[in-house]
Amino acid sequence: PDGPLDQAGLRKGDLISGVNGVPLSDLARTTLELSRVKQGEDADLRVVIRRQQGAFIREVKVRVR
Repeated sequence: PDGPLDQAGLRKGDLISGVNGVPLSDLARTTLELSRVKQGEDADLRVVIRRQQGAFIREVKVRVR
């Protein structure tokens, strides 16, 4: 519950659609781009958030542990 994504306010079901400006089209690309961010570095994530009020896009910065 105290991970970087939790601290950024993200929840299960939120979709990471970009990492450091690179659009993500599938799980393989997501894994590749996230693996390029080293422990202790920041990553800029573009996230599609779905809530009862609808869906919206949010940009968040997280520090990789």
